[in-house]
Amino acid sequence: MDRKLLAFLAAAALALPFAAAAQPAGGKPRVVGYLEDGAGGMRVARFREGMKRLGYVEGRDLRIEYRASQGQPERLDALALELVALRPEVIVTSGTPGALAMKKATSSIPVVVAAVNDFVSMGLVTNLARPDRNITGMTSLSADLSGKRVELLTQLIPGIKRAAVLFYASNPAALRALQETQVAAQRMGLQLQPLEVRAVSDLPRAFDAAVRAKAPAIIVIQDSFTMGERTKIVELASSHRLPAIYGSNLVVEAGGLMSYSPDYNEIYRHTAVFVDKILKGAKPADLPVEQPSKFELVINLKAAEALGISVPQALLLRADRVMR
Repeated sequence: MDRKLLAFLAAAALALPFAAAAQPAGGKPRVVGYLEDGAGGMRVARFREGMKRLGYVEGRDLRIEYRASQGQPERLDALALELVALRPEVIVTSGTPGALAMKKATSSIPVVVAAVNDFVSMGLVTNLARPDRNITGMTSLSADLSGKRVELLTQLIPGIKRAAVLFYASNPAALRALQETQVAAQRMGLQLQPLEVRAVSDLPRAFDAAVRAKAPAIIVIQDSFTMGERTKIVELASSHRLPAIYGSNLVVEAGGLMSYSPDYNEIYRHTAVFVDKILKGAKPADLPVEQPSKFELVINLKAAEALGISVPQALLLRADRVMR
């Protein structure tokens, strides 16, 4: 019995450091800020899933201070400063506007960013392998996939010579993705009609312009704005009978026709891995910016049927997911 008791005590002593790692001294929950560039809470929901997967329980191990711009990107700077004033141990955000707001708000609190297309060109870090600031996270490589989306659109609609391209003009990352799309389209002999939007109220006018120009399809540049307004954009594409290709699988899950992108759900969950490492003592400067390793073509056959489109069999065979 004594030997069993000693063995139990030894095992318990070995486990103590690991139990202590999840909570600070005094047993108070770790405080993490979350700045969501948009509305709906989808990104923070995925982050919560990631933290739960790592063993954190909200209210016991973790407290999340959540702020969202609610479709008003001009609020991001003030919300970032509000979070900084709370002095959380880490702040999480997503998309270029949110990342730039956090960069302006703090140079000391660790910041984890999800789904920024290019950390270096946006001035967030100077080196992906070893960030030199308080910022790290995961890129989306969205602009780099622009050529692939143009190619897929030409396969969806053989012989297409013209397409509209919808982009949020206030986001520098969206402008870069537009340029990449234009280069790819020119290479493939496709003429593009840019549709610039700066507010939700611009969206109906943009789709009306695409129809007046007789564009047979539309490319939607992925960013926080178009993600936040994905339901409205899908509805407008459907009501104007415009086949569209998107830069996020989440838009197809919301009823869109086709997308080629990394798995954004997993990107937002993966921010929890960075946060966990930082809470355990790692510095953002020592955590390389990561890239998604898996990309998927998702096709929604129900949306295709509603638009009266027959998706070529060759394209269906290439799809990673076909929604029916």
